[in-house]
Amino acid sequence: MRYGLWQCLLDWRVRYISLGETIRRWFNHRDYQYSIISLADTAKRYKHSDTVFILGGSELINDITESQWAHIEQHESFGMNWWPLHPFVPTYYQTNYPRQRHAFWKLAEAIQKRKEEYHKTVFFVSGDRALRRGVHPRVLPEYFSVSPTCCCYHYPQPIKLRADEEFKPEHFAETVYYRGGLTLILHLLICLGYRRIVLMGVDLRNRVHFYDDYPETEWMVKESYSLPIAEKENILHGTMDDKDGSKIPMDQYLYAIQELAFAPRGIELFVGSPKSLLATKLPVYRF
Repeated sequence: MRYGLWQCLLDWRVRYISLGETIRRWFNHRDYQYSIISLADTAKRYKHSDTVFILGGSELINDITESQWAHIEQHESFGMNWWPLHPFVPTYYQTNYPRQRHAFWKLAEAIQKRKEEYHKTVFFVSGDRALRRGVHPRVLPEYFSVSPTCCCYHYPQPIKLRADEEFKPEHFAETVYYRGGLTLILHLLICLGYRRIVLMGVDLRNRVHFYDDYPETEWMVKESYSLPIAEKENILHGTMDDKDGSKIPMDQYLYAIQELAFAPRGIELFVGSPKSLLATKLPVYRF
């Protein structure tokens, strides 16, 4: 797969940055230092454990103790979306890239504040999706660290299954990617060869995030990017919605992959907190 300017221009309908701006930035940042590696190389260089922690955004992240963070640091971790707002630096990072323009640049701002600390973090970019829309370290250095290492990977076709259907083992033959960023990360972690996956801050019980009361996120409610905490406390996570019958809710998906995809392959899936909505059926990780 190629990762040059031409590949950054292929999707002209859906873009994070205009075609003209993409070209201008490509030449303006000609001296920007970065490296692009494959999934196989990422596993060889960065996978030192069979256990990996997915760092989601729920409020239960704030319950993690210092000793638990020390344990997580002994293994690999995968931060997602607004994770750069948290002090802990993950091994890997990927975002869905906010579609609201103001939010898009606010996330870039959050990443830039951590660009020195994240210099050892691997940034994941889908080579045939995000890259085609202009996400490249030479085009959007604001979304990367200093001299970043980027893992560019093939974007898998998601499983197509409506809410009134049931998952079967054959649905997971090629991928476990179904809906949202979490299921894409699960796909990537399988490709990297992890055997124990722990969901931290993936609780689904409401829409409250660990950063909702941070001063730097006050704009989210003011700009209608997010709801006030009092309202979010009583609303189930967005991925629990069946999208008018087009998607199976996330909890049912996670129970299905545990039984039909992970267990047969010897992969274990855990939740990090007994307070998680998922703890009724998924085992709680013992630190």
